[in-house]
Amino acid sequence: MAVLYLATVGAGGLTWRFYIDAAVYRAGGQFVLDGAQLYHEQLFVGGEETGFPQTSLPFTYPPFASLLFVPLALVSQTTAGLIIAVGNLVLAWSVTALLIDAVASARWRGRRAAALATAVLPLVLLAEPVRETIFFGQINLVLMLLVVVGTVARTPWSRSWAGGVFVGLAAAIKLTPAVFGLYFLVHRRWAAAAATVASFLAFTGAAALILPRDSVDYWASTLADTDRIGGTAYASNQSVKGVLARLLGPEHPAESWLWLLIVGALLVLITAAMLRLHRTGGDVGRSGRVASLTVASMIAGLCSPVSWSHHWVWLIAAAVVFVAAALRTTGPARLTAGALAALTGLVGLIGPHWLLPHRDGAELLWPWWAQLTGSSYVVLGVLTILTAVVLPRALTGAAGVDDALARVWSRVILVCAVLLAIGVVAAAVTGG
Repeated sequence: MAVLYLATVGAGGLTWRFYIDAAVYRAGGQFVLDGAQLYHEQLFVGGEETGFPQTSLPFTYPPFASLLFVPLALVSQTTAGLIIAVGNLVLAWSVTALLIDAVASARWRGRRAAALATAVLPLVLLAEPVRETIFFGQINLVLMLLVVVGTVARTPWSRSWAGGVFVGLAAAIKLTPAVFGLYFLVHRRWAAAAATVASFLAFTGAAALILPRDSVDYWASTLADTDRIGGTAYASNQSVKGVLARLLGPEHPAESWLWLLIVGALLVLITAAMLRLHRTGGDVGRSGRVASLTVASMIAGLCSPVSWSHHWVWLIAAAVVFVAAALRTTGPARLTAGALAALTGLVGLIGPHWLLPHRDGAELLWPWWAQLTGSSYVVLGVLTILTAVVLPRALTGAAGVDDALARVWSRVILVCAVLLAIGVVAAAVTGG
């Protein structure tokens, strides 16, 4: 895997000396050992050991996560980063293999799914969310693996209430995976939904017993302080709030209520999309469930105030879903799935927002076409949700009768894909 990674991503990755987020995790673990106030002080990372200037950053994760980071404090910043980088290589392959295995026909499960995951791993590692996750030393793939294992992977846990424990654990580490509790509710897995809540409370409660002061600080004040995370208008913020901040300006009086209105509409639409996938994907079994889970991931990506582009590792699942559906279904649904698969590959591999000016508030001056191109993950997320409502076969691969709406929608998606591709070319030509 290391050879594949170095061959595809280049002289970065395992040769990189400073994984800044891994250093923050390590510093958070050190704060726990030192008994320092986790959310009242800045964490200093970098310095002579890494060859990078020392900088300070806040700790933004729940207290439970800091307990898991304690072992990293026993090694150097560089070593901690390498541990997470190597782990991310394994995790990238693991989630890809599990997702392929989940949507595959009986003939392609098991070893063949694993072999196929190995074959496409270079593309997975090249995807912008994955390569950014590796270079930063992020834990996005850890959280994704926990959710996949607990929901759709062919494991004993995904078929029982125990699957909720995996999702609850992920949510205790970082709150955004809590959105996958909706998956259990839509699929009427009440025991797993209850286990999600119970395990989240148990892990969070255990952290409160060990770190009572930090727990009060986090839940009473730090959680609501989005300024600790970073500027919402920055190009990497691929969320609805990021789009509004770039369009209107981050301090515009209409931004907050517009964001709440759009998020509310998206939550209704996502729930409707998941219900539609659940009702129409019965004949394709687990493929329909993977499609539903992928749509659920859009809540975290679109509705969070800040969704950095490396948080969008669920584009891996989207690509698997679209490719599988394109191979399985026919007619307009196949065209739609194929166009969405190509679009996912295009924006996922390139990360168009980095092609545009993105320093010193340059995002606020983007022309209209750049606003769309620079928010390509958001555009892809919205198109995915709408497709799940209008033409669910394009996600599940289920058989069905083609109608006028299916034909019209396939053309809409094709036009959107072409326009976004033109925007990417324009961004590459104009430069960032």
